[in-house]
Amino acid sequence: MDIVFHTNIPSPHQLPWCRELARLAGDGQFLYLAEEKLHPERARMGWSTRDEPWLHVFDGEHDPLRKRLESCDVLITSLREYDLMEQRTRAGRRTLHLFERWLKPPQGALRLLHPAYFLSCRRAMGIFASPLVTLLPIGIFAAQDMARIADTIAGHPFLSHEIIASASETTLRVPGGAGPMASLVQNGSKSIHFGNPMRLWGYFTEENADKPMSLRGNPGNSGESLRIFWCGRMLGWKRAKTVVEAVLELLSEGHSVSLRMTGEGPEFERLRELAGGWLGGAWERGICLEDSVSMEEIRGRMRESDVYVLSSDGAEGWGASLNEAMGEGCVVVGTREAGSSATRREEGRNGCLCSAGDAKGLAAILRGLLERRRSQGEAGLCSYREAAQETIRGAWSPRSAARALWEVVSR
Repeated sequence: MDIVFHTNIPSPHQLPWCRELARLAGDGQFLYLAEEKLHPERARMGWSTRDEPWLHVFDGEHDPLRKRLESCDVLITSLREYDLMEQRTRAGRRTLHLFERWLKPPQGALRLLHPAYFLSCRRAMGIFASPLVTLLPIGIFAAQDMARIADTIAGHPFLSHEIIASASETTLRVPGGAGPMASLVQNGSKSIHFGNPMRLWGYFTEENADKPMSLRGNPGNSGESLRIFWCGRMLGWKRAKTVVEAVLELLSEGHSVSLRMTGEGPEFERLRELAGGWLGGAWERGICLEDSVSMEEIRGRMRESDVYVLSSDGAEGWGASLNEAMGEGCVVVGTREAGSSATRREEGRNGCLCSAGDAKGLAAILRGLLERRRSQGEAGLCSYREAAQETIRGAWSPRSAARALWEVVSR
């Protein structure tokens, strides 16, 4: 069986499951085709393609390997190339389309009021109605967006204010413990107008085979403090300010907490000003802000941490740093609005949830984790860590994802 994955750039969040799928498919039966080379900025961060023999970056419009997009038995694509999808459907060939949110905030469903976008969506819904097309939403919110668009196109052929009302009614839920390729069925009486049920997908990061340091206990931690870590681009929708405000509240109450933030962006200086006199050493009581480092160093900081916070709002389609933190054995706190935390969190078991921008709510969660450690010792946090690692090394591992995908495409 000839399988091709087609996307824009080589990504470390896609390569792990592709590596596993290539192994399952066998020599020469899997090809990863990227439109662009790895960006230098990402290479500096430690992203690498490892010169995989099944990875090819297109060399111009007339690259002979482009023919594989049309002729392969199964095409997995993250690009909205409708002409190609329609051509493959007419030829009786299968296509799997993986995608992030189509109605991402802040515009949300208002995007459907743009005539060009509405017409593009209507064309897509016609293509997705084919039983030869399977949709792989990256996270539950991507699935909800697609269901909303399908209902809008089916129920409202012309633009009106009713589009916004219709688009707000559709809800989907992920069953507790569901993994990649789980079928998603719309709640209530409405039906989703696709040829196949959507199947849950995500991003998958490299696994760390070693037992995380945090599961063995941090030797530099007295057991009375809490080490909190955050990393990413310091943009407004990442809501890093919320984390600083929550930690400042705990520090003002006399709690022994430290926050380390790694990244760069327009919010960096604002965060420095907000931290004020609490700026200090890496894991001392207080707040440390530092520039971006390599992915390897990020993983090391996660292993030294007790808690990792993903604070983004709904503009965060997924949030792969949460994968990495779970794999390193951190207690993870994510927002209800970010794709990865909303999709994989089993509240109270493998992590905690708060609302984006709610510094008081985040402070309450962190305060609760401090109390658990003080009353129960390291065991108070260990159940969260073990469950998080079980999630990321089990159902949400690259190997499990590739196997689930292989079972679907090889039928």
